[in-house]
Amino acid sequence: MKGFRDRLKSRESGQSTVVIVLALTVILGAAALVVDLGGQYHAKYVMQNAADLAAEAAAMSLPDRTGAMEAGTAMAVKNGAEEGEVTVTTPYRGDASLVEVFCRRKVTYSFAAALGFTDGYADGRAVARYVPPSWDGAALPFLNVDTYTIGTQLTVWDKNNPGQFERISKLGYTWVPASGGIPGHFEVDYSQGIIVQNGKDASIKKHLEEIYVPGQKIYVFSLTPEAAEAGVYGDYGNNELISRDTGNLVLLEAVWDSYNAQSKLMTITVTGIYDIYGNNGEPEFPEDDLFNPEGAGGKLVE
Repeated sequence: MKGFRDRLKSRESGQSTVVIVLALTVILGAAALVVDLGGQYHAKYVMQNAADLAAEAAAMSLPDRTGAMEAGTAMAVKNGAEEGEVTVTTPYRGDASLVEVFCRRKVTYSFAAALGFTDGYADGRAVARYVPPSWDGAALPFLNVDTYTIGTQLTVWDKNNPGQFERISKLGYTWVPASGGIPGHFEVDYSQGIIVQNGKDASIKKHLEEIYVPGQKIYVFSLTPEAAEAGVYGDYGNNELISRDTGNLVLLEAVWDSYNAQSKLMTITVTGIYDIYGNNGEPEFPEDDLFNPEGAGGKLVE
């Protein structure tokens, strides 16, 4: 009887050992997966973050393909990727305004190798588009049609012909009230061109009296000197669009000299001319302390 009990205890002890070994194997295996897969998850986060930032940086350098590839690689390396882990592709899908950044890191497992998992890959991918710079539209709601050069004093909101006052249509501008330390100002939608309109507008007078400061820097849309000399303004009637495609529009930077609310005459002196539509190459924008243009940048699209 005693021998039987001893054999039974021995068998139970052996079974317990097997169960413990199996349990430890499962626990260690789970721990290994947690540790190694956690490492892979972290690597993937690093790769994706590097790809996102690199794609935006690369897009900012477009259409310079070489510059974009160098900027993208440098930004990815700066944010945790190795140079050999980064691939920058532009044009992407045949589009020169797109750039793809692909970051891949090989992750070698430690504990999980005992379970047959030797290594894996952590990938990050992003596609960004070049966004050209654009002026935010802060300008007086008038269209200068007189000839000029730098230093010329111009009279704006003046009668060009009977009933024509060189003003932009209500459809083409918005009055933005003062907010957050930024004074009230007119914001012109010039994306497609300038809409001209005959007649007066009492609301313009009201807002001009509010913001007029002699000697202050201001902006006014204008015909190019060539278009002004050719008298093209007379070809446009009420609420007609002078399209951006005509190449006849520029933005003037000027100093506000005087404003007479009764006669509605305003004088300005031209200090800068900007080809904001890029008719002669890259768009040109003023650098202003108050209403900064949005600079060229990269926007993630994938």
